[in-house]
Amino acid sequence: MSVACGVADLQRSAKWRLLSCVAHKLPFVCYINTAVKRQIIKLRMTPDDPSVDLNDSAVKADILKKLQNRLKENGLSGVTLKWREQPDGKVFHKEEKSSQKKYRKKN
Repeated sequence: MSVACGVADLQRSAKWRLLSCVAHKLPFVCYINTAVKRQIIKLRMTPDDPSVDLNDSAVKADILKKLQNRLKENGLSGVTLKWREQPDGKVFHKEEKSSQKKYRKKN
């Protein structure tokens, strides 16, 4: 991947030019890192207390905080976690038991 940096050519034309950031080490005015890596991870959760509503905002916030702390403990910083809501506004859905019927052998 080629990376271009904008530089002011004050000695020749007094205009902006694009140069390779790798080949030329020059001071810069500003820098924006636009390389954002996104990853979606699916979770299967079974709460200890079946009456807990995993879609409750306080419960979701607590789970995110615990996951964030676990990442920090393992040396991963600068990671932002957020829930991905489904069209119905929920994050968590109960697994349907009917999905196991697909695997039954017909007589």
